[in-house]
Amino acid sequence: MLYQRGIHVPADRDLLLDFHCLGNHESDSPRAREMSFAEYRAEWLRTEQPLGFLGALTESLNDPRTVAELWLDDTKVIGFLWVTFLEIEGYGLTVAEVQDVEVVPDYQHRGIGTQMLAHAETLAREHGAQIIRSETGIENEPSRGLHEKSGYVVYRLLYEKVIDAEGDPPDVDDLAEPGSSDWDAVEADTNSLRFPPREEFPRL
Repeated sequence: MLYQRGIHVPADRDLLLDFHCLGNHESDSPRAREMSFAEYRAEWLRTEQPLGFLGALTESLNDPRTVAELWLDDTKVIGFLWVTFLEIEGYGLTVAEVQDVEVVPDYQHRGIGTQMLAHAETLAREHGAQIIRSETGIENEPSRGLHEKSGYVVYRLLYEKVIDAEGDPPDVDDLAEPGSSDWDAVEADTNSLRFPPREEFPRL
């Protein structure tokens, strides 16, 4: 039986980081997705982005409308949903923005993502939103299919051009160390992945 519970930061920190990183990897550029999930996650954790994500997530909880839930099957955590709300000044519009909607690999293709988006839409309406938005990668076809099946339409395209194709990506050992004194709070051991390596599970 599926049910939801609110998140607890920092108690759920590692789970939240893995879910968010999984979503990033599946929807990133083709160049970035040449890395396995394990490699991508290790590099991501070396940046300040995890702290930024946790900070934004924590701050969003100050808005009582924010939806930040872990989805469970009995006692197993199988999904993460995060929805924030934005007021469009001068237009009298409230937009619900789906920041994260992820399902663990072995629970994908069971309709759970569809349930999560429907749940997000219901709560968005209850909180007065007239529009709900979500973002995914252009090559993340399962996620695109999920959104289109749920009635979402593309309203904006983001273009990218690689202009440093001749340059090699920096070596991991050469990357700058995070400057925050709080880094120890989010640093994780690559060998303790909560999800299997990218090549072992299907695309979202």
